[in-house]
Amino acid sequence: MQSQIRTIIVAVSNTYGDDFFNSITLALHNVIGADYTFIAVLDAEKSISKTIALVAKGQIVDNFDYALEGTPCANVADDSICYYRDHVCETFPKDQLLIDMHIEAYLGTPLHDSKQEVMGLIVSLYEEPLEDDHEVVTLFKVFSGRIAAELERRDYEISLEQKVLSRTLALSSTEEQLQQAQQQR
Repeated sequence: MQSQIRTIIVAVSNTYGDDFFNSITLALHNVIGADYTFIAVLDAEKSISKTIALVAKGQIVDNFDYALEGTPCANVADDSICYYRDHVCETFPKDQLLIDMHIEAYLGTPLHDSKQEVMGLIVSLYEEPLEDDHEVVTLFKVFSGRIAAELERRDYEISLEQKVLSRTLALSSTEEQLQQAQQQR
């Protein structure tokens, strides 16, 4: 387990933002031997989840949004660690994506923000039954805090950028009004 943790730490050292999310998802994916691994953020109002890093068969691929209803991810969004070692499609027959992907096993853990609210999730999907989930759950727990912290940092940075832009636009508008007032004198 120590060598696995070290491998992941080396992969993500000195990375931030999208690079961090892609690096940690790829490193986790490789260490746990999943067929698909992703990090997603929740949009509770719309009951959807949006992947921010997605690895399929060892490759980083394009992100996508998906509805939570009828999926095991809905249970994770409700603050549960969910593990289905096999027959996950039989348990969630309305999850067409899992069926289309021929997924047999599922493991998902919630990501908590600093207020302990679920903000996202980490998921691994397997086309074959999963015999031992202990290491995967442990690795997800070990790195979930760092992932959640980076999500919060990213959201804060975006918020600051929006405030700066808004204030810059307001200042620019005020400056134009002052120039017009001076020209009218």
